[in-house]
Amino acid sequence: ALLFIQVDSIEARVRQSSTTSLHLWSFHAKRSPVPCGEGLVKTHITINHRFSTEGSKTSEWLTITSSIHPGSIPSERQSRGSRILKLGVAAPLEGVHHFKAMFFAMLPLSIGASLPVHINASFRLSSDRRTIRLDWNDNDESRFNSWLLKEGIPPLYFQLLEQIATRYRDN
Repeated sequence: ALLFIQVDSIEARVRQSSTTSLHLWSFHAKRSPVPCGEGLVKTHITINHRFSTEGSKTSEWLTITSSIHPGSIPSERQSRGSRILKLGVAAPLEGVHHFKAMFFAMLPLSIGASLPVHINASFRLSSDRRTIRLDWNDNDESRFNSWLLKEGIPPLYFQLLEQIATRYRDN
């Protein structure tokens, strides 16, 4: 969840008394963002995971993100409440086992992605905020989400592939 939000640290503790607490787990992220052209930002993220029972481990991720101003959204794809859109894709580089690609709307959704990357966007969500609106009936939210998936995400995915290829070619 630290991949697409600007939070650097999350931790959970259990209070044992009024003066002491027991550490359960924590995640700390270190980001190194670099502009990579055409409004895209490449960010190398190192996440340190610490669990009270398992010790700590580190994972490395690469994200490609962009923002789309409402004026850049085709008028037929604009929906109520259009605002600056955040888009991103993330791939694990090291230290991640059993990776399951997921969709995010800043925070993870319960939807798996068929590409081998996490996909984040300012999707229009269902009323329970668990799924992306892609209804069979042709409504504004579904058309908007389809546009994000067809037009917004592919350039980020291709840039991510290029960055990963460059990283491993140079090493």
